Amino acid sequence: MILALFMLADSIRLHEAMIRKFPDRRSDTLAPYLVKRVQMLLKKAEKLHEDYFIDFREDGRLVLAFIWSFKPTRQIAEELGLPEYWPL
Repeated sequence: MILALFMLADSIRLHEAMIRKFPDRRSDTLAPYLVKRVQMLLKKAEKLHEDYFIDFREDGRLVLAFIWSFKPTRQIAEELGLPEYWPL
């Protein structure tokens, strides 16, 4: 779980500028994948002991901030009820 979140965050760090230049239609596969993946990771994170949260809290905040600032992912996040801030 921590590795998956780290990889998403690292991909966003490396490719955010390029992703933001995509036309909306090019984000049709990325946006649902990213939001659903983060939603699944949040559910898994709830089951972990709180001592582990420090390991992935910053990556979670980065990914959620990107999701809520990028129009295609924001729309899906609103539909699925994804939180705007890392709740843990």
